Amino acid sequence: MTVKLPPIITHCYLMVTEFCPLRCEYCYIKNRHIMNEFPIEWMDKIKNMFTCSSKPRLIFFGGEPLVKKDLIKHIVEKYNNDFQFQVVTNGTVNFHEFMDEVYEPNRRKFDIQISWDGEIDTRNNFMNKETYQSVYNDSILPELQKGRILVGRAVLNETSVKCFYETYLRFKELNKKYMFGADFTIAHQLSFPESYHNDLRDNLKMIYDDFSNDLQNEGRHWFPNMLLKTINNIWNNKSVISCDVGNYVVIKPNGDVYPCTILSQIDDRFKMGNINTIINTEVIETLKYESSCQKDCPFKSICDGGCRYERIKNFPSTWCSDICSHTCDIYKVMFEETKTFLDSLNDVQYKHLKKLVNDYDEWELCYCNNDHEDIDNQQRMSE
Repeated sequence: MTVKLPPIITHCYLMVTEFCPLRCEYCYIKNRHIMNEFPIEWMDKIKNMFTCSSKPRLIFFGGEPLVKKDLIKHIVEKYNNDFQFQVVTNGTVNFHEFMDEVYEPNRRKFDIQISWDGEIDTRNNFMNKETYQSVYNDSILPELQKGRILVGRAVLNETSVKCFYETYLRFKELNKKYMFGADFTIAHQLSFPESYHNDLRDNLKMIYDDFSNDLQNEGRHWFPNMLLKTINNIWNNKSVISCDVGNYVVIKPNGDVYPCTILSQIDDRFKMGNINTIINTEVIETLKYESSCQKDCPFKSICDGGCRYERIKNFPSTWCSDICSHTCDIYKVMFEETKTFLDSLNDVQYKHLKKLVNDYDEWELCYCNNDHEDIDNQQRMSE
């Protein structure tokens, strides 16, 4: 039986394994102790399930995907002309070997996203050894110094949000010196302490103040995509789908298909099927649209109810309508601090910001549609 996806889905997160040597405190992957592996014999099924007009993006995910470096290398060699590729890695296993053997020969069609939360302890390995310094000094810097292009990503939980501003400055410094792009993600967890919202607000104030100073000057400007997206949405003042559930599919090592990386770890309620049998995409309608927030609030431009996983876990039977209070608090902070920043801009700052947002808009459209056959997408991501 041939499994087909609707044309709107252009990305696939392939969990080549769920095993991971790290024990990040916010991670939702359940089987990090199991050395399972996706069978390469099933790759033709993935290749044939896409109906999108552009070349689909295959994102190697885990667990820690580079534990299975040889499997990834084999897939890339065999399906080089069928996909754009991306890997999401913590940079602690086989990283330099992967960069030499897999990335370098395919760098124009390979995006490297490396996780680093800043100079703070959020990522211990299974031996309880801290890794935040080693990832930066032993993985990120040496590859950037070789001229490789990396995109860093920091997860903001209640620990790392305290150094949000410092991590932003470090990412900005790397972007200025190397081909390095970076972004931030709000952690997906069931609750947040009150201190989280205060820390988020304080750090956003400092980040926007620093950015305001940069915008006063000519030249190249860099700002995290998370905040550029927030700015763009507020400017456009229209409702947005803040949860990206259903924009892609996730395939687990056993072939099960889900509409979200986190939901793949809950239970079978949200399973769309298996690549060896049939896929039903109807669950996406409820998750993405029918459960949008119905409240009339000023944050509609950046939030439609937040992470569905958090709602499902907190409200097992009423998640379609109930919204987590911390979601409202977080987006309130994001909206208010961004609006204050935008209202403070002078004509010069506005002109420079408008260009940066337009460039982000163009990049996002290309990225979502995989429409960059003749563009070095890694270079675009690092700018």
